[in-house]
Amino acid sequence: MDIIPPYLRFVKGVVDCEDLTLNISRENYQDTMKMGKLRSIITKRILRLLEDEARKNEAEYLEWYKEFQYFLKEGVATDSENSQALLRLCRYDSNISEQLTSLEEYITKLPKDQNKIYYILGTSREQIQHSPYLEPLEGSNIPVLYLYIPTDEILFRSMGSYKEYKFISVETDSEEVAK
Repeated sequence: MDIIPPYLRFVKGVVDCEDLTLNISRENYQDTMKMGKLRSIITKRILRLLEDEARKNEAEYLEWYKEFQYFLKEGVATDSENSQALLRLCRYDSNISEQLTSLEEYITKLPKDQNKIYYILGTSREQIQHSPYLEPLEGSNIPVLYLYIPTDEILFRSMGSYKEYKFISVETDSEEVAK
């Protein structure tokens, strides 16, 4: 058992914990409940630090995110306990901003009665903006996330929703998009 999950393998450091003895063997610590609890606490702390960094230094976080986004998305797929926290760290291109947008920011731009997160997968912003699938949403001021990585669509489909907002591809039946 590792102290941090594999998707956080970019994190380097030392853990100082009073509850663990210094002369513990690797076999002994692998099955202990203390190690599971320690792993959970450290993971949550790292995710909280990343969230704080994203909030305080957005430009620096976006630069960091471009390089490390695949690790976070791996975590969304593999760590159901922390998937919502990891989704809060993810950023996406959209029709509401020229820079990458968080799901939290996307939700603040939704009309009051809207409970769906719309997205579309494409190869570039230009290709997506000229997609016929966006026609039902033209003039509606409904934000749409632009996905360029097929993994993002797979994650959205497997998650189903974020908070109480359902993920909907604009490429689905146009009646579902119009509702």
